[in-house]
Amino acid sequence: MRVDVRVKAAYEREIREKYGVIRPYAGVELERECAALVGDGRLADLFDAVHRLSDALGETTREKKTQTPPRSESVVCRYRIRETVREDVTALADKRDVTYPRDLVERVMWDYAQGRSAVDKAVDRMGRIRDKAETELGASDSTTERRALTIVNALTDESDFGNGATFTLAEFDAAVDNHVQGISSGRYARERYLPRVLDEMDYTWHPENPVFVSQYEDAIPADRDPRAKPYVLMDREDKREALRRDAVATAAAKTSTGKAKYTIDDGVSALDGRPNRQTVEQLLRALASDDERIRWNDEEAVALVTGKRGTRTQSTTTDVSTEMDALSNATPAYDE
Repeated sequence: MRVDVRVKAAYEREIREKYGVIRPYAGVELERECAALVGDGRLADLFDAVHRLSDALGETTREKKTQTPPRSESVVCRYRIRETVREDVTALADKRDVTYPRDLVERVMWDYAQGRSAVDKAVDRMGRIRDKAETELGASDSTTERRALTIVNALTDESDFGNGATFTLAEFDAAVDNHVQGISSGRYARERYLPRVLDEMDYTWHPENPVFVSQYEDAIPADRDPRAKPYVLMDREDKREALRRDAVATAAAKTSTGKAKYTIDDGVSALDGRPNRQTVEQLLRALASDDERIRWNDEEAVALVTGKRGTRTQSTTTDVSTEMDALSNATPAYDE
C-alpha cells in the first residue's frame, strides 16, 4: 500500500524509539491498531467495554479528529499484516465512503506517531470515566476537604512519618492508602489531593531534594529551578520553563560549539517521563517562537538550541568588523 512519506517516517520513528528496530514491530503494531479500528480482537473488546461503561455513567465523548499532515509524495509501505485485517480495513473504507483504504491506514499510523494509539485512547477514556465515577459516588467539595485533612493528619502523625517536618510522594501515597476510605494512591489522588494538602500545611517542594517542606524554610530560595518541581504540581508555564532551562543547559554543555539538537525524548526525560510526546513537541514549538536561542526543525522534529543568548548577533558583528578593518588597510587599485 502506498502511504504519505511523512506519515510513514513519523510512524517508523515512533516504532524505533519504542523498540529500537523497525521490524517486526511496525507490522505487529499496525495490525493491532487496524484490528482495533475494525472491531477485531481483544483490544476491540476492551474498547467496547469502555464505551459501554462510559455510556452507563453519562460520560461525554471527547474524540479528537485526526489531522494528518498535508499530503505530499507517497511511498510503498510493506508491513506484514494479517489478510483478514486488510480485507476488513478495505470493507470499512467502503462503508464509510472513504476514497482510498490508505486514508484510514494513514490516520491510524499518524495517531500512533502522535502518542494516540488505541491503548492510549482507552487509558485516556478510562481516566475520564474514573473522574465521572468519583463525582457520581459523592466526592463533593466537603468530601474532598475531609479527605485532604485526613491525609494532613496522617502525615503529621509522628508515629507514622517521623517528626512530620518533611514528607515524600511515597509517604503521601501511603497516607492515602492507609488512612483514606474510598480512594487509593495513584495519579488521581496526587492530582486531586496533593495541592490541597500542601496548602493546608503551608508546605512546598524542596528545590534540591525529592521532599516537601515548610514554605518558610530558609533553604527555599525565591527562584527555584522548575526542573526539580514534581510533575504533578506543574502547570503549562512550569513545563515550558523547565524545557527551556534544560534545552539551553544541554547546548551550553557542548563546550566546543555551544549548540545542540534537543529531541522530543530529551524533553520527555526532563519532565520525568510523564507527558506524551505530542505535548512536549507543542511546548518546544512554543519556545521556538519566543526565545532566540531555540529554533524548531520540522524535517528532523528537533529543537536546535544555542547555549548563549545573542550568539548569532555577536558573530555577525565580529564578521562585519573584520571586513571593515580589511577595507581600511587595503591598497587602492588606482590613484585619483
